[in-house]
Amino acid sequence: MFIIDFDDTLFDTRPKFIEARFAAVATLGVTREQYDIARNGLNKNGNYTTRRHAYEIAKFDFDEEKVCLALDSVLDSEKLRSFLFADASYFLESLKKLEQPLVLLSLGDEEFQACKVQGAGIEKYFDRIFYVNDTKKHVVRELLRAISDAKVWFVNDRVEQTKELAEMFPRLVPVLKQSARDSEEDYKLSGIPYFKTLTEIYDYIKAQS
Repeated sequence: MFIIDFDDTLFDTRPKFIEARFAAVATLGVTREQYDIARNGLNKNGNYTTRRHAYEIAKFDFDEEKVCLALDSVLDSEKLRSFLFADASYFLESLKKLEQPLVLLSLGDEEFQACKVQGAGIEKYFDRIFYVNDTKKHVVRELLRAISDAKVWFVNDRVEQTKELAEMFPRLVPVLKQSARDSEEDYKLSGIPYFKTLTEIYDYIKAQS
């Protein structure tokens, strides 16, 4: 089984998606500081949505509906597909050929995450998809209970989250996709194999299978 994260693992959330969203509202006069202040408070709780972000930006004396429309302009399918990492489709297609279940496990608001995943066109690769806005622990626990004797790979970008889950569930085989979220030193110190590209991750998985 493969349990795979979405943001910053398959999808270039930071910087590309976030920067595109900022560029859209910057046309209304929103500054970088205002955009980040509004976004950062929401991200901490995994409850980011367009509407909530627009509401927070509107506190700086902007029209909430205009901000919503600007942010949503980045959510059309063509743009969302462009935010996938260049080798994401190759990675998922290659994993499918290994004939093991593929599970997408994404942290964030269910409706907003589903919009990104569906728009990016990768739903078809997965046997199951989970969106959680609190923790991934309960989903991983249930998946492991259902698979008693197979190797379970966990592909993610977040260092601390991955370390915590790997310690909690020793059967997980973690691999990190390096992103801008954590420093190079953090990845080195994690003790978990990490790679810059999904192609490298696939090659590593194939060699270990």
